[in-house]
Amino acid sequence: MQAIQPAHLDVIMIDGTTHRRSHDRPNGKAALHLLSARTAENRLALGQTAMNDTSIEITTIPQLLDLLDLRGSTIMIAAMERRR
Repeated sequence: MQAIQPAHLDVIMIDGTTHRRSHDRPNGKAALHLLSARTAENRLALGQTAMNDTSIEITTIPQLLDLLDLRGSTIMIAAMERRR
C-alpha cells in the first residue's frame, strides 16, 4: 500500500464514528464503526479504517496514521472513552 502525501496540511482531525442503522440484529451483525482522518480546513477525508468495536479505537489510531504521510501536520484526536 502506498502512503498518501498531501501537498500542505496543517491540522488533521482523527475521530471515530458509529453509523446509525448499519446493524443487522436478526443476523447478529453489529453497527459499523469507522475511524477517520480528516483535514480541519475543508473536512476532506484522507483515510478511514473499520473497527470491530469502539473500544479498540485507541489501538486503531496508529494503524490509520501509518497509512498516511502527515509529517509537519498537527494531529488532533477527539476525546476517546474506554468502554468496559
